Parts: sequence; C-alpha cells; structure tokens
Amino acid sequence: MIDDLVLVMEIDPPEGVLDYSYVPFEWKGFKFAPNFRSDLITYYTSSFRNLRLKMTQDKLIISGSFHKFYHRQNYGDYTWKEIGLTVDQLLEVFGEPFLKARITKLTFACNLPIDPKPIISKIKAIKGFDPSEMLGGTNHRSYGKYHRMTDYRYKVYDKQTEVVFHDKHKIGPVLRIEKEIKMNAARARVKNPIRIMSPIDLIKPELYMYCVQELTDLVRSLEFVNYIQISDMDTSADLEAFLFMNDLEVRTQYKKVVTYKTYRQKKKRFDNLIAAYNPIDWNDSLETKTCDKISELAGDLTFQKTG
Repeated sequence: MIDDLVLVMEIDPPEGVLDYSYVPFEWKGFKFAPNFRSDLITYYTSSFRNLRLKMTQDKLIISGSFHKFYHRQNYGDYTWKEIGLTVDQLLEVFGEPFLKARITKLTFACNLPIDPKPIISKIKAIKGFDPSEMLGGTNHRSYGKYHRMTDYRYKVYDKQTEVVFHDKHKIGPVLRIEKEIKMNAARARVKNPIRIMSPIDLIKPELYMYCVQELTDLVRSLEFVNYIQISDMDTSADLEAFLFMNDLEVRTQYKKVVTYKTYRQKKKRFDNLIAAYNPIDWNDSLETKTCDKISELAGDLTFQKTG
C-alpha cells in the first residue's frame, strides 16, 4: 500500500553533533559518519535495514522503503497490518518522537500479479502528457513509463524486469502502479487533501481511502494507443477529431488556438471513437484490479493501534 517515505524527526542532538565530531560516533546503536563539503561537516549518515538515516543538528531524516525494511524486497505484498508492525519496530528503536515525525514525501504503490508487457506497451499518455521511458539493465532497456510533475511522480512499470535488472532474481509477472507525492502539496490541495502528517496516521483506516484515491487517479489518467485507422473515419467530424486529438503535440497546440468549448467537443468525439473502436477498456480493468488488490492488503483493519 505504501513504499518510499521521507520523515523528519526532532531529536536532542547527541554529543557527536554538538561537538562537530570529525570521526564516527554512536547514537541509539547506530554508527553515524560525518559527511564533508569543502572540509566542513554538513551532516552525519547511517543506515538501518534499507532505510537511510541523516542527522543534521536537532533533526533526524529517515528515508527509504518501509516495504523493503519489513520484507527485504518490495515486489510482494505489504499489508496494512504489516505497516503497523513496521511502525511498532521503528517506535521501539527511536522512541516516542518517531510518532511525531513529519512525513514530507510518501509513495503509494500496488503490485498486480498480471502480465505487464501488453499494458505498458499500449500506454501513450499519463495525465495528458507523453510519458518518459524507464530504462534499466546493461542495455538500457525500457521496462516502464513515468511522468514527473513538480509535486508528483507517476510510474507504471514491469516489476518482474526491474528485479532481474537490480537483483538478478526471477519472480512472476508483476505490474507495478506507483504514485510518489510531496506531502506539503498534497495536504494543501483543495480537492481530496491527504491528511497524513506523521507515522501514527499510517495506521489509521483513512490510509486505505487515500491509497485507493491516489492509485485510481493514476490509473484513470492513463491513455492507451488505439488502433483506429484513418480509413475508418466515415465523416469529416470524426476525421478532424482523430487528427487533432490522437497526437499529443497536435492536441496541445490545438487547445491553445481554439475555444475551450470547441476543444471539449473534439475531445468528447475522440473519446467516443476510442470507446467504439478499441474493445479493451484498460482503465476500467486496471481500476478494478487495483481496488481489489488494495482491499486485500487492507484486510479487516482490526489490528491494534500503536501508542
């Protein structure tokens, strides 16, 4: 349900930080080493089971994948109950201040056990934009599509191939749906603001709602290659709608030079053409599969809350 996070935790600075130690020091069982820039100490770093720890004066920044922290991998399931157990483990290590840490970045993700290749190959737009290719391996082979915005990053990719690239490990077919969010922007938005402030909010039932909301928003935004041929256009109106809307660059320019009403009319006619000519409705299918999977991960939502 969730994966990567960045948390900022207030701490009482240890002596090593107060003394600007040039040698590693220990804090809560972790060895922190200084990081230098132009011979000046900028911060101290350590790690904890796939999580990165960065200490700056009175703050500890914890970043990385909770999923990998708990399971040592993030291609399988990571349930809502396991999120709670993860929070319990980190609370035991870092103490009560951990529950008040401020979440600044959060990734909602879902692993669907379906063949990703035919779906990824048909994606032509995410959020109305031409997506970038995700490249990996020694041959820089494409294994997914992504689109980056100022406060969001959307990714749809072949997790099976990524695991082979990174870990040389074979798993079954997995389609990964992922949305990375900068939380200040998500909390400030007028429509559907995300009220996840600290780790304690990760074990509230509202997390399920937010996860469904963010990932279905991503799935609904996907546009797929259609197989309509120009020779299939029976009217000038259909031909114009197809020519103006099918190419994203042309569509963007067309939107600039016509009225909003004209653009919407052409877009609606184009959408109707897609529905008529393309028998596979990937958006509805993926939305259903995503909701079913998140519901499965949520379970009965009955485990005890931390604290």
